Amino acid sequence: MGTSSTPWQSKKHNAFTLVELLVVIAIIGVLVGLLLPAVQAAREAARRSECLNNLKQLALSAHNYHGTRERLPISNSYNPGIDGTWSSEGGGMNRSWIVMLLPFAEERARYDQIDLTKRQLDRSLNASGVSNRSVVQQNLPFVLCPSDDEAAEPKKRVDHAANVELALTCYAANIGDHNNGGLGVGHPPGWGNMGGSLEVTEVARRTRGVISRYGWSAAFKEISDGLSRTFLAGEVVPSWDGLQDWGHQNLATTAFPMNFRNQDWADGRLVSGRDWAYQALYRSFHPGGAQFALCDGSATFLSESIDHATFRAYASRLGEEVSLEPQ
Repeated sequence: MGTSSTPWQSKKHNAFTLVELLVVIAIIGVLVGLLLPAVQAAREAARRSECLNNLKQLALSAHNYHGTRERLPISNSYNPGIDGTWSSEGGGMNRSWIVMLLPFAEERARYDQIDLTKRQLDRSLNASGVSNRSVVQQNLPFVLCPSDDEAAEPKKRVDHAANVELALTCYAANIGDHNNGGLGVGHPPGWGNMGGSLEVTEVARRTRGVISRYGWSAAFKEISDGLSRTFLAGEVVPSWDGLQDWGHQNLATTAFPMNFRNQDWADGRLVSGRDWAYQALYRSFHPGGAQFALCDGSATFLSESIDHATFRAYASRLGEEVSLEPQ
């Protein structure tokens, strides 16, 4: 006798119901919502680590340079009044301190393309078949922070390199806690813009940082606050600040707190080449702070909540401040 199904027997379903699909979609959405921040955090951690390694490479290169020249590399972005007393690499050559570190940072081939007898922005061809300007219009990978996507595109600069397109840097020399002048008590003026008729010794006396904008740099013996308590360089955002490029000039100060008015820059309320007082400051795209190379060859992340007096003290090489610890 054959079998037959009874009316009350249910048939087997081979598909999800609408409710089941909605539940699965909701679960996937929750998982994605949990996963994406974790992935983004992991990526930022990797980028921050790479950025820190970049600064470490700069610091170690500066140490090796100092071991050879007994002084940090000189930057002379403009002023021909300083004739390079400390080094033939000065003298108004429009040349950044980073250029002089190239042989110590596994960039000898790039360095050899540069004619040091010409200004860095010179457009005539060298013996190598390229111009000094064209060399510094090419990206230098280890001075770019991977968290700053805009920095990888060369941009027109301002000031003494007005309208010249140059490759950028996310790391700028510590010229002290100077601001651009005229902002009241408690802010040493001038950005370290000492030059003109001043003697090099007077430039040294007035520059509170370790690398002047115009033709002077410190020897380690002149950093009386201690190498581990003095910035060598730190992060900047060059797309907001037309002064920052790796070949011609880069400079920053602690006159204002870290990441000061970042949102105003991002929203376009401040403009490069116009709002001078708020340029040449340390800032970054890393959440909560920025990274710095110290004169002892180390590199560290500092919280943007660091006390401003402490932050300013890090930029002084001879302020006799109390011992400082990174936050």
